[in-house]
Amino acid sequence: MSDNTLNVDHGLNIKAWEQQEDESVLHYTYFKNYLDLGPQRSILETTKALIADPQILRTPKKETLQELLRTNKWVYRAELYDRHDLATQTRLDAERRKEELRISLEEYAGFQKKMGRGLSALAAKVLTKTTEAVERSQDSDWDLASASRFMAMLNQTATTAAGLWGDSLGVDKLNQSLAELDSKVADETARLDANNR
Repeated sequence: MSDNTLNVDHGLNIKAWEQQEDESVLHYTYFKNYLDLGPQRSILETTKALIADPQILRTPKKETLQELLRTNKWVYRAELYDRHDLATQTRLDAERRKEELRISLEEYAGFQKKMGRGLSALAAKVLTKTTEAVERSQDSDWDLASASRFMAMLNQTATTAAGLWGDSLGVDKLNQSLAELDSKVADETARLDANNR
């Protein structure tokens, strides 16, 4: 059997980084100290950690730890753990970003809706005022300058309304992008989980 495969037969419910069926509690404690050191782990650092651990009454020799590292496939098991941990952190970070984006989109959509209502009320008021002004006016009041100002005001109102409508379409597009991101994260997580088996 090659050194790159786990030399233990663990069930579906036992992960490679958990205590294996033929692994003693003491040997698993040594491995756990090794595992907890993170990706830069080493036998020397494991020895130091075991010396500092008040529950370990007698620290094993460096040679003993090296033998356990080899026979119990510590490096392989730790790599699987690191991949699992990375996949978990990636998934949690993606979920956190997704939730932050969702909240931001909800706040933005609420703000946009409020702005739309305000603009609608303003447009109604402007239309009422201009309609009243036009009805009170005489044909002689409408020269080129006053007609131009009137048209510019109506044009600006329409431009602002069109901008807010475009913003609301942007919210829908962002929501669609968020759903696509969620799907990609789920696919990547499934791929990483499959590689960890």
